[in-house]
Amino acid sequence: MTFTHDKYAALANELFVQLETLDMGRYDVQAATTVSKCRELCHEMIKLCKKESKPIVTSEPSTGFPTKDFKNNFKVFLIDDDEDLHRIAKFAFSRVRIETIVEKNPLVALDKISEVKPNIIILDIMMPEMTGFEVLTRLNERSDRKSFHVIVVSSRSYDKDRVAVLEAGADDYMAKPLQISELVLRIQHLAA
Repeated sequence: MTFTHDKYAALANELFVQLETLDMGRYDVQAATTVSKCRELCHEMIKLCKKESKPIVTSEPSTGFPTKDFKNNFKVFLIDDDEDLHRIAKFAFSRVRIETIVEKNPLVALDKISEVKPNIIILDIMMPEMTGFEVLTRLNERSDRKSFHVIVVSSRSYDKDRVAVLEAGADDYMAKPLQISELVLRIQHLAA
């Protein structure tokens, strides 16, 4: 069986559409990495096919992932020691044009805030060197605190933990494991 360039483009686009329907927050990091690599390969195949002929499908796939793009230079500063979350968040946030800066060391992160100038800080509670509560206290002492929102994320999901975080000055709280699409919606809500 012989495939034309149009056929390859159609197959790559169909695979891409299927991959886009997956929710990044609902499967493990190894699967997320595999899906990300498959998406890259689909883009490469479509680019190669476009050089040879017109693409068959030109519309964007419809997914359950939020599609509202953020304004230019919208920045999220992720302070979390989980490097897998760094990769997933960077990929997911890039889909809605959010620049993502990550730091796993909370002490280093506190020094970078003036340089980064984030719109949103996503902060983990349980980290080495310093707890998220200590970081939150220092963030609230800053003169520029009103220029950014803080979303605290934690594997601790008891009501008392949520209340403690909000009383400590966080703008929002999410329990891990995170649903990335929900996190993007919460960021959109705070950014409005």
